[in-house]
Amino acid sequence: MHIEPMIRYARLEGLLVALTLFALVASLASPGQAVAGPSPAPHKVGESYVFLKIFDEVVHGRLEIPVKNLNEVLELSLADPQSADTAELAPHMEKVLAYLAGHLDMKVNGEEVQLAFGGAAFRHIEIANYLMLDFSTNTVASVPKNIEVRFDPFFDNYPRYKGLLVVEENFRTGTFENYEDVALIFTPGSRTQTLDLTSSSLWTGFVAFVRSGVWHIWIGFDHILFLMALVLPSVLRRRDTQWEATDSFRESFWNVVKIVTLFTIAHSVTLALASLEIVSLPSRLVESIIAASVAVAAIDILYPVLGRRILIVVFLFGLFHGFGFASNLTHIGLDGKKLVLALVGFNVGVELGQIGIIAVVFPLLFALRRTWLYRRVLLPAGAGAFIVIATFWFVERAFDLNIPVKSLAQSIMGG
Repeated sequence: MHIEPMIRYARLEGLLVALTLFALVASLASPGQAVAGPSPAPHKVGESYVFLKIFDEVVHGRLEIPVKNLNEVLELSLADPQSADTAELAPHMEKVLAYLAGHLDMKVNGEEVQLAFGGAAFRHIEIANYLMLDFSTNTVASVPKNIEVRFDPFFDNYPRYKGLLVVEENFRTGTFENYEDVALIFTPGSRTQTLDLTSSSLWTGFVAFVRSGVWHIWIGFDHILFLMALVLPSVLRRRDTQWEATDSFRESFWNVVKIVTLFTIAHSVTLALASLEIVSLPSRLVESIIAASVAVAAIDILYPVLGRRILIVVFLFGLFHGFGFASNLTHIGLDGKKLVLALVGFNVGVELGQIGIIAVVFPLLFALRRTWLYRRVLLPAGAGAFIVIATFWFVERAFDLNIPVKSLAQSIMGG
């Protein structure tokens, strides 16, 4: 039996399978860059909004008020719906602030707080143009346990008008980047309501970040592919030019432990450094190198040249994966004890997510390791698929391109 032709055939077959997988997978799972700014999803005609970020010492907020209603009630002439400019607002700012201040007030833990209004901007969504106005409370005496809010703009003019309050961020309730879940609804017959935060705690926030870490690794397709490219050959050993099955579960398991441990140490270091703003790298560079890490790990399956040096590669690339993980924490704006809790919780979640993936995949690979199907077909096919997908990601990220994946997929599939 001629082994080399069989291996070359298997590699070719793997590449063909990879192209098919690329067509099916890349169109659905290519990680994209996060879209900056709040989601406009909850907005409807006849509604105004209060978004709150609740901290231990202060409450920050943002009003979103329809320009159309401001024009009608205050007899303004701001452009609507698409061409409003903040320069147009300047002559009317005092009148607008006086009106809104008269229709919004808050008490934190029963104590009335002063609201200081700040920057203004316009935002257009499909249904209307909105004035966005930031505000903050004065320093509060204790951690907010209840916030009483009166919010009733335009209620005297429109009997069916509503006001909605959304808690955008509150560590103690485990709430982050929430732009849709409404906490309070104000109507002309219910203008004052209380936000109950008595069940909030630092533990709740910690658990929320653990869940976030688990979820991030599970939806982080590039992180998963990197792990899979490392785990696929863990149940095999290379002898001469062939892969052969390991002799024992212990040997294979130890291979996985070494890989996961080095990856964990590496990404934990840079996750901490980036989250604490000690080290920062451009996201485009980080995401490009993460894509390259998948390709390098997969290439080493088809053409093993790294040997034991793969552990060094795992550690070095793991550092960049840590910067990728950190993007989920750096933009939230936590500090002090909460940042430490968020960092630890998120990292614990990432590790639990990794363990969950390994716990499902590794026993299956170990059971298949002696089969011809695994060593001659599934292993090279998986590696080929990873290389194709990772190369696509690298080109898209490194050169800042937006490749029409669905069109390419349809072309490949003959559609």
